[in-house]
Amino acid sequence: GYARISGIFSTFIDKTYVCNNKTRDVLIKFWNRLPNAVKTLYIGVDSQYYSPQSTKKGLVYQMFSINSSRPIILFPCRIHPQKRPFLMVRIAEKFKKLGNPAAFVVVGDGPQLGELKDTVTQLGLEKTVYFAGRQNDLRPFYADAAVTLICSLKEGLALTAYESLAMETPVITSNVGGQSELINDSVGAVIPLLQEENISLDKREFIADEVALYVNTLSNLLAIENQEQYKILCGNCRNRILEGFSTDIMIQTIEKEFELLINRPPKPTAFERLDIKLLEEFNILYTEYELLEKYAKDVSQPLDTKNELIRIANSKWGRRLIKLAFKLKLNKLIR
Repeated sequence: GYARISGIFSTFIDKTYVCNNKTRDVLIKFWNRLPNAVKTLYIGVDSQYYSPQSTKKGLVYQMFSINSSRPIILFPCRIHPQKRPFLMVRIAEKFKKLGNPAAFVVVGDGPQLGELKDTVTQLGLEKTVYFAGRQNDLRPFYADAAVTLICSLKEGLALTAYESLAMETPVITSNVGGQSELINDSVGAVIPLLQEENISLDKREFIADEVALYVNTLSNLLAIENQEQYKILCGNCRNRILEGFSTDIMIQTIEKEFELLINRPPKPTAFERLDIKLLEEFNILYTEYELLEKYAKDVSQPLDTKNELIRIANSKWGRRLIKLAFKLKLNKLIR
């Protein structure tokens, strides 16, 4: 991804901005970027748009005819293996067995939505898990939710976490990516990730201890929902956004950064020492190969498109491209 490209072209980049410290660490430790050349700049959220005062409550309860006494656990995401939607189903199943009346509301679509719905039906969870599909405005869902649930196996720093906190809705999240940089005990909880990303993508068998951690943490939070402690937690959520994670802060920070970059003394660049056209050519070849590999493996591509891609890959041009991508090892060549 972009971290790799940033590492490869580090000689030519004055400054790189990332949206969480985890990505910054990757650039420094694995791609040898200098620490003073990489800075974390949190994307944040529009705290005026995502505000408890911006939305009427009760709309989601009406949408699904859910009894107002039942707390809503919101699961907003792309329905993709990376988000572990089937872990959410396991948690919901456990809630039902324990007699907990919570309603899980899923917002989003994606390649696994149909299968997820079928699984919910097979497990008899139709009155426990509700599907809202893709929504342009998530504010009514945050407004009615008692808590937002994020189970991701892989994440940067989820925008849904920002949005939820801005709407005064606590977040329970897996400890992945930069999630722990935003979520802490004052606004929710971070659950240890007990699966390994490189071997567990779309794995449907989940460690019982991990499921139990989610169930217990959610149950404890819901138990205090109508008490003073829960109200304090909700207030903490919005304050955390206003104090350090709003788009206003992000804009102010990046304006200052650009001023520093523009006004600093010029320095010699590597462009003066290399043929830029050659550099651009290798960049194009690398990018084209990445695209070719991606689309050739995408089973959703029409058959004629896949056949054409395979034909290109087997052509003289395709073989040369693959040879360049692997044998020359672009990143080492540029270094």
